Amino acid sequence: MNKKPLFVLIALVLVLYAALAPYAAAESTQEAGTMRLLHYDGEVEIFDPDGNSRFVLENVRFASGETMRTGENSAASVGLDDTKIVTLDASSRVAFVQESGHLLLNLLEGALFVDVQKKLDENESFDVQTTTMTVGIRGTLLYVAQGAPGAPAGPAERPQTVIGVLEGTGEISFTDTSGSRRVLDVPAGHKVSIPDDHLSGTVPGSPAGVAPVLSELTPEDIAGFVAETVKNSETLVSRVENGSPAGPQLLSGEPSGGEDQSSAYPADGDWTWDKEVTLAAQSASKLYDGTPLMRPSGVLVSGLPGDFSIEVSASGSLTDAGRGENKVGPFHIYNSRNEDVTKHFTNITTISGTLVVDPAPLVAWTGSAEKVYDGTALTCPEAELRTVPGHASEAPSWQNTSLVTRTALGSEKMVAVSGRTYVHGTNPLTGETRHIELLAGQSLSVSISNEGEKQTLSFVIATLKETDLPEEVLRLYAENPELLEQALQETGWDPEVMAGLIAGLSGAEEPLVTKNGLMVSGDDKDNIMTDSTNVRIQVDSGITNYSSRALTGDEARFTPITLDP
Repeated sequence: MNKKPLFVLIALVLVLYAALAPYAAAESTQEAGTMRLLHYDGEVEIFDPDGNSRFVLENVRFASGETMRTGENSAASVGLDDTKIVTLDASSRVAFVQESGHLLLNLLEGALFVDVQKKLDENESFDVQTTTMTVGIRGTLLYVAQGAPGAPAGPAERPQTVIGVLEGTGEISFTDTSGSRRVLDVPAGHKVSIPDDHLSGTVPGSPAGVAPVLSELTPEDIAGFVAETVKNSETLVSRVENGSPAGPQLLSGEPSGGEDQSSAYPADGDWTWDKEVTLAAQSASKLYDGTPLMRPSGVLVSGLPGDFSIEVSASGSLTDAGRGENKVGPFHIYNSRNEDVTKHFTNITTISGTLVVDPAPLVAWTGSAEKVYDGTALTCPEAELRTVPGHASEAPSWQNTSLVTRTALGSEKMVAVSGRTYVHGTNPLTGETRHIELLAGQSLSVSISNEGEKQTLSFVIATLKETDLPEEVLRLYAENPELLEQALQETGWDPEVMAGLIAGLSGAEEPLVTKNGLMVSGDDKDNIMTDSTNVRIQVDSGITNYSSRALTGDEARFTPITLDP
């Protein structure tokens, strides 16, 4: 009897068991921060960060940067951790990005239903990103739909983005048609709609930003995907029925009888808006360079209903080293008919930001001289000014080099690739100045966090392993053998591991250019730092909802220190 086929079959079974064991174990217990596919019907695909399709299996885990797509008449539920579930509607596509305690779902098309069973703590943040707005989630039931003609949010004549809240409160942030940055709370039983053709540049001559419309939810708004998702769970039915006054009517199909909140508020009408509206100018810091530090745009607006737009700017300006106030300037509020209704708002609170300009750190090196005593003064006029200690004249120009990279969530990170970089930065919220020496193999990012009842900034230094290095850094080493050799000596990295990582790089798409004696990708030439850099920080003031997270590249930028001596 030939036993070879039986042996091969047993071996295959053992291999398959070993491969699937982690997914089977995940069904009973899910680790925090681990995303996995709970259930799916129909056609579902998962793509890795490079766009390659990978296998689909219930309970399969997947990582940050991967994308899921559902086909027609299909659906999928994903466990983001043991208290957060997101369900994708048919013909939907979502990218999952996770960094530390920050989770972002980028809804590229279609619709999704979010179930957060436990309120997030202060060190977590969870956002859903669309082309028109960002939805901040703390603990709630809500759905987000993008690009469909009203579905699942009722009939509509044109594509729109919709967020509907069934329990708790959703917070959306967006840029309105006047360019102001807005934060709008959406309470349970309400929705916000934004026609997609309001996007800047979509329609020739259209204004920048969007104009959300806040209104009450109706049974027609949640018909189909949302209602079916809720009715499949007794727990969800109970939460929706108790989540808002209109909850029972939403599921029964009866009209809620709510008033139409989308109608305009006339300028000559007898009405008053006495709920608090907050206008917060933003803070910024930089090193002295002889030019004014201003931040007139980006005033954050909170509490203004979606029916209104606002024109507002900040008026602060600071040139010399010191600390100044960035005050909220004159503002005007308009209704949907573009009539000025500012006088009807009786409870406006303004919060100033802080501007900080630091003195330029200059170091002077004087020359040396000697002579035999002859009764006259010995002088040496030679002197050199530098911004901070750094490059020695006899060393190669690339000895102290760092590269600024950007993470999937948009935060900038500076990686020291050789030698040491001296970094200068100031917290505009507290005025605290930091001077940091960043060594090869270390990375620097800027984070915002809560300190008691106040928010503050911290400079986060991490020591990187070979496998932690961004692709841009590996490519820089691949193109510059001397740089790699020096980095290996300074960091103690394993040469074989580095060689394997470099060998696995795909072909470069951008042509190489020379910068500071290094061969650099054209995309990265402006991100090379030598010797020293200044962290320019811009943050929101007073009414942010941030938890601990790294600031984005628009909030904290690494720029080289360059001064005219």
